[in-house]
Amino acid sequence: MGDEPQSVIVTATGRTHHLSVSVTVGFALPILLAGQTATNQLWGLATPTLGYSLSIQGNGVIIDKWRTDPSGPIPSNTWNSPPLHGSASDTGRLVMQTDGNLVLYGPNGANWATGTNGTGSHNYALLQTNGNLVVYNSSNKALWSSAVGRIWPSKLTTGQELSVTNRLADGRFSAYINSLGDFVVAGVHTWHTPAAGAGAHLLMQTNGNVVLYNHLGHSVWSSGTANKGGVTLLLQSDGNLVLYNSAGHSVWATHTN
Repeated sequence: MGDEPQSVIVTATGRTHHLSVSVTVGFALPILLAGQTATNQLWGLATPTLGYSLSIQGNGVIIDKWRTDPSGPIPSNTWNSPPLHGSASDTGRLVMQTDGNLVLYGPNGANWATGTNGTGSHNYALLQTNGNLVVYNSSNKALWSSAVGRIWPSKLTTGQELSVTNRLADGRFSAYINSLGDFVVAGVHTWHTPAAGAGAHLLMQTNGNVVLYNHLGHSVWSSGTANKGGVTLLLQSDGNLVLYNSAGHSVWATHTN
């Protein structure tokens, strides 16, 4: 197999995804599919003289940028996860789990993860030719990257919910549940609900109402939009959080733009 781009075919949940990546002789393809484990090195080659390698060792997951010259390869570190709990000589393994999480294991168990558990059973991790390690779901949507960390969605649709473990985001704006159980929209202006306490969650209900519940399942706040056709709660690029109906008309908003 040469340095030319190769077509990697990924089959997941009835779909077939064609990924164009580049590889070099002697190295594995720079991709981990759900259920697969890497213990040595993944490789992505951008040009004949510049590439990126991902290695798993006692110092954690390390992405090195490689430039070659007549005297030999010159590595330059670009990103690394936290080191293993142990010595630098310990051996780690990187697992693309079927719960959607990419996890680094050491001799004492799990050491680091992307925090993408619960996002799909057919996620995959790809070391791209720009040196970015990215976790994608089966629809090829980026969920996490070594460049920016966790990549959050900008909307909730019917039946979806937010808790303290996830959030909505668009650029510098975010909507999340804080440690007190407030649902907070940090747009150009800040807006928040009453506090619902630990264990709070926000639900985009099938009746079009957006409701903040406490850990007992009691409603603490709602948008008051039941039966008004709301189907999508969107954090916009202007910082406003807007509930839209199926026709794309605004039903409710925080006016935080």
